[in-house]
This record gives sequence, structure tokens and C-alpha cells, in this order.
Amino acid sequence: MKRFKRLDDYMDAALTTARFEKIDQGQIIYAEIPAFRGVWARGQTRQQVKEELRNVLKGWIELEIERGSELPSVKGATFTELTFA
Repeated sequence: MKRFKRLDDYMDAALTTARFEKIDQGQIIYAEIPAFRGVWARGQTRQQVKEELRNVLKGWIELEIERGSELPSVKGATFTELTFA
């Protein structure tokens, strides 16, 4: 199985799977990454939502690593060798 070597590459791949939806009569954009339970963001522009979603995803990954949880595969690839100093 393919493995990501850099956190940014893993996150970039995960972000390509995000689902975007307009809510509140089109005033707000909501996005989530289905494979990453609880990773979602909302905002007024798609760019704003993408930036917030990236921040939420990074925090989610850090928390899962601290817990010793296995990270989800993204597009058939994993990222299992990540550690934080």
C-alpha cells in the first residue's frame, strides 16, 4: 500500500475528498471530509472554508496520533509513520 511521507501531502489528498455545500439560503458554505469523522468547517467563501478545514484537519490528526489511533487511508494510501517532537 502506498504511504504518504509528508503530513502536507496526506492533508492535501484528504482535502481533495472534501464535500462542499451551501447552507442558510446560500449565505454560508459548509464542508466536511467524510473519512475524518468530525472534521468540518463553515464560512462565507470557499477559500475561507478550505483554510479553516485544513486547520481543523491538522488538529484532528494531531489528536488521533496522541491517542495512538490509526489514521484513515486517503485514496488508497496511508500515513502511519508520523510523529511529533
